[in-house]
Amino acid sequence: SAVHSGLSVVCVLCGQEPAAWPPLFGSLADSTSLRQFWGHFWQSFHRNATVAHASLLTHDFLRIKRGSRLSRGLLTVLVFVMSGLMHSWCAKLQSRKCGAAPVMLWYCLAAAGIVIEDCAQTAYEAVEARLWKELKAPRMTTRHEVLGYIWVWVFFAWSLPKMVYPNFACELTES
Repeated sequence: SAVHSGLSVVCVLCGQEPAAWPPLFGSLADSTSLRQFWGHFWQSFHRNATVAHASLLTHDFLRIKRGSRLSRGLLTVLVFVMSGLMHSWCAKLQSRKCGAAPVMLWYCLAAAGIVIEDCAQTAYEAVEARLWKELKAPRMTTRHEVLGYIWVWVFFAWSLPKMVYPNFACELTES
């Protein structure tokens, strides 16, 4: 992040447009869901490439309708599988014995978490809309945000050890 910031200052001073150097990370306040964490907070410099490839496969090859729930879910899974393959390959290159399987598993869990989150949000919004219409109950935006932050942190606390601990154990036994 510091290297990116330094390079962006130099390049802008040399005449490049500041828009060509967006920040690598967004605001942590945007992390009220896994989708928002990955789409708005986490580094997004390679996001366009993976989304473009996933979109090509989903929309052009499989001909799934853009904007459909199936399209959104499949795009999510494909983007995370591609990212998992890239990160797994790097993990494998860094270590001779330690496998890349825990890394790939974690990226698949991240995709599954987002798909499950999307399903839960769709179901909740249907129930909330009906309650709001029938009972004139106020919508709970602040509570939604707090629940979202808790969900994101619980998901990472549950899922990250599935990638990190096997690699630590492997590194310890390898040395």
